[in-house]
Amino acid sequence: MERRFPVVLDPQEPKVFFARFPDLEECFTEGETEEEALFNAAEVLTAMLEWRMDNGQPLPEPSRSVSGAHFILLDARMQAAMDEYERMHAAVRDVQDGFAVSYSS
Repeated sequence: MERRFPVVLDPQEPKVFFARFPDLEECFTEGETEEEALFNAAEVLTAMLEWRMDNGQPLPEPSRSVSGAHFILLDARMQAAMDEYERMHAAVRDVQDGFAVSYSS
């Protein structure tokens, strides 16, 4: 599944753009230009998603419509890692649900 995460750039002081992710409040960065802020945003987004997967945290679904946002398309390696992570977690939930049903019957 192709994921594009919205990032909002907020101009701060002259030559500073603050980049924030509506779907990942703990994820933000900045840059001296819009291009640098977007480049840094792509790197911090990947790092945060990798951290979440490494620590068993849920992965957010990217918002599709955010006013004024740019959208970052994750690279193929990251897309595949997220797909696999979500498949593994869905299988674990299915097993846990099966045990809950079997145990309560």
